[in-house]
Amino acid sequence: MATTSTKPREQEHAISDDPTRSRTLPRRYYNDPEILEAELENIFYKSWLYIGHESQLTEAGSYITGQIYDQNVFLIRGRDEVIRGFYNVCKHRGHKLLEGTGKKPVITCPYHAWAYRLDGSLKSAYGTDTLPDFDPTDYGLTPIRVDSMLGFLFVNLDMDAPTFCEYAPGLEEEIRADVVQIEDLVLVEDSEGLALPGKVACNWKVLVENFQECYHCKPAHKDLCTLFDVANYGTTCYVNFTSATVPHTGKWDNDAYPITPDMAQQNGRFWFIWPNLSFTTIPGTPNISIYRVDPAGPEVTENWTQTFRLADDHSDMNEQRNHWGAHVAGVEDKELCESVQEGMRQRGFSQGRVVHSPDNDPVQAGGEIGVHWHNWKIYDAV
Repeated sequence: MATTSTKPREQEHAISDDPTRSRTLPRRYYNDPEILEAELENIFYKSWLYIGHESQLTEAGSYITGQIYDQNVFLIRGRDEVIRGFYNVCKHRGHKLLEGTGKKPVITCPYHAWAYRLDGSLKSAYGTDTLPDFDPTDYGLTPIRVDSMLGFLFVNLDMDAPTFCEYAPGLEEEIRADVVQIEDLVLVEDSEGLALPGKVACNWKVLVENFQECYHCKPAHKDLCTLFDVANYGTTCYVNFTSATVPHTGKWDNDAYPITPDMAQQNGRFWFIWPNLSFTTIPGTPNISIYRVDPAGPEVTENWTQTFRLADDHSDMNEQRNHWGAHVAGVEDKELCESVQEGMRQRGFSQGRVVHSPDNDPVQAGGEIGVHWHNWKIYDAV
């Protein structure tokens, strides 16, 4: 008689609301397709997600495209100057309407040439004049929510979502106060950011958790620790964003990139906006970088960056800063995260422990309060 055996289910500990006592997420959260599907439905399709900057949409008809996992979207500026967002799909047979960035007086589907006005209404669909019960108003593009903060554009597939300001109250005020000349910074096209863009062989949450703590900085980022005083790294957690500060060491000729005593931006400031976006400014000339982490599968992440600086800043320091961020710190983080993902497949690992002390032990370099914050929100959502 044939016999069967079943693998015992790993014991999982609940995530505690007390970070000093909490475990991390169980390893299945980092490789299970069903977990990713729940994250998409309960988080990504209901949250405010960054897509671009208003400066990319300067004229009527200018547009940018983006993706929320498998959902294609675009933003376009109308003739009335309003920026609107839509699903990037023709209402006739489902063909994608736009690619990349550009400018169009009319949005025309490349498949059957159905054409849409800049406000999303159907302008023309040849051959439909004689169709019974065909009402063009039934075939306008499906809208999505759009909101802006300091010129940064966010989209939300949930049409009933609160405004971005209600979603992240206080964020704009912090960025305005701590990013030098934020109103004067311009997008640098094709510039290296402060992280390595492209695909990373890990679950998206591994990258997020890496960004959310500096507990790993001393053993893993030697150059960074000559730039930043990581013992005084501190994080504050709010409902939908975290806010971290780390002072510079005062070493002008450090191992990361050279800075000067009269530099405009003194400290490092790091904001993480739920679920997958960071705003970063680090010492030197005025700057801010965007880093967005997108799931591309249970164990693959696609990340991309945008960098903003003063229009006339062509300094060597600026280029050295970006190069260090992408090709030194970024490469180090990529290797760390891909190794962690490999660990999530190992039978010898099931669930870790959050490291955090309420008295902000300097040895912990701020601890893992941000990791716990993100773990808790994931655990609650899925």
